[in-house]
Amino acid sequence: KACLVDKDALEWPLANCALTAAGAAKDDAYYNSQIKPSAYETCFRVAAQNCAAGLDVVIVAPFTSLVKDSTFLEALAKRFGARVALLWVCADPEALARRQRQRHADQDTSVKVTLPARPVCPHVLVDTSAIREAEMRSTAVDAVTRAFSTTQTTGRVLCAGHVCVDVVLEGCGELSSREGYCEVQSTRLAAGGSVANCASTLASLEAYGVDAHCCVGDDAFGRFLLDYFRENSVGTAHINVNEEHPTSTACLPVYGKDGKRAVYCAQGWNAHFVPNVDVATYDAILLGYPHVMPALRGAPLAQFASRCVEAGTCLCLDVNEASDDYEMPLGDASDAYENIGVLHGNLDEAAACVGRKKEFLERYNIKDGLENVLSNAEIESIARALLRRGCGVVLFTLGPLGAFAMTNDEPTLRRTLGRLNHGLQPSHVSRRAAFKADGAIDTVGAGDAFLAGAVASLLSGGDLDRVLDVGLAAALWRVDASRSSRPPRRGELEELMGGLERLPTVARTVYDFVA
Repeated sequence: KACLVDKDALEWPLANCALTAAGAAKDDAYYNSQIKPSAYETCFRVAAQNCAAGLDVVIVAPFTSLVKDSTFLEALAKRFGARVALLWVCADPEALARRQRQRHADQDTSVKVTLPARPVCPHVLVDTSAIREAEMRSTAVDAVTRAFSTTQTTGRVLCAGHVCVDVVLEGCGELSSREGYCEVQSTRLAAGGSVANCASTLASLEAYGVDAHCCVGDDAFGRFLLDYFRENSVGTAHINVNEEHPTSTACLPVYGKDGKRAVYCAQGWNAHFVPNVDVATYDAILLGYPHVMPALRGAPLAQFASRCVEAGTCLCLDVNEASDDYEMPLGDASDAYENIGVLHGNLDEAAACVGRKKEFLERYNIKDGLENVLSNAEIESIARALLRRGCGVVLFTLGPLGAFAMTNDEPTLRRTLGRLNHGLQPSHVSRRAAFKADGAIDTVGAGDAFLAGAVASLLSGGDLDRVLDVGLAAALWRVDASRSSRPPRRGELEELMGGLERLPTVARTVYDFVA
């Protein structure tokens, strides 16, 4: 049980009298300047009295102006002598307008459909757009549990870049020719791309304020993605919905032989996306797949990365589908990599970023899968080349062979990781073995889940070993058909990691080097 302090119920009878006496209305400036501050103060006094009596308190109010202060919760915690969490409850404008009309409250002098800006202080997003009335209670209980699941407040993360709807063909054979026939075991429709995969995994791992930033069409697939984000507690305020271009769609054959996948993608809005947000309001930004987003490559990416460094925001870049083709640069001479805090890719993509993928493939006479042939020395040479270009941390996923990471020197880490209170040592190397899956393997979204897990560990102060391990564990939950596609909370996941079996492919290797 808890004491409920509802601002509307507490203030409105007296506020209505005061407005009538002053010849004013609730929508007038008089209310905002003379009545509203006192109404909030009344709520806080009632809450403080109940906290002092040992009672839990729930305050219900808009808080729209107060949550612009990043220290708002800290101030309340000191005043109440209690732990304080903020649940930011929202819904789409249509749902809000419908609910206001249905309740017929006398304080609703107008139907408002403009969504306020997200808080800058730590909060748990609760999007009720698709929640039925019968489910509201369980939704509220889950949100409160998440809000108080950790003793530390968490940061704000933005997942930006490539997003699409995946048409997944599971259990594919391989075509004998371009015009061949091939059966598949099953099909499914899924939210895909960097933004959807990273954001949903991060929101599952931690009670962050996780926002999505991308462009979708005003079409059925765009609405499918918006519903997906809301169902996974991901903010949608920075998603541009526009009929000028369609939502990106991808067809992904997942091969039954080894769980690997190919991609056929209609880029739609992704070909035109350029990030446009206030980067200073986020502790970390995950930006995915710039190589396949023409409007983002080169100068726009370099400028965005520079803005992140200036604001103290760590930019984490996923170089999915990188190629050696310098007709598609991420920036030439003084390039975009110099302000990247964390760069992630598989080994083929990382080699492409330094212009050596083709060289290595020809040397070993293979078409892909450099993780199966490159030596530790060759992997390190790729990592060092990226660090020399200014990256703070490089993370390489090696498929079933695990993952590799290397950090830059202390000044570069300080510059590129910004305000993150990380636990990384400078000029350090780690390689970790993958965790063994118990079920069938589906690698769709594995790299995104790895990056999300690694960033979650980085934000919590994990060292380089722990960053790789949490990333690998998050990826395991994504690819292993015997598990949920999204991992549990990071703390629980870290406890479970001790009981997971490693694949017997890579010995633990950690040592220092001179950058």
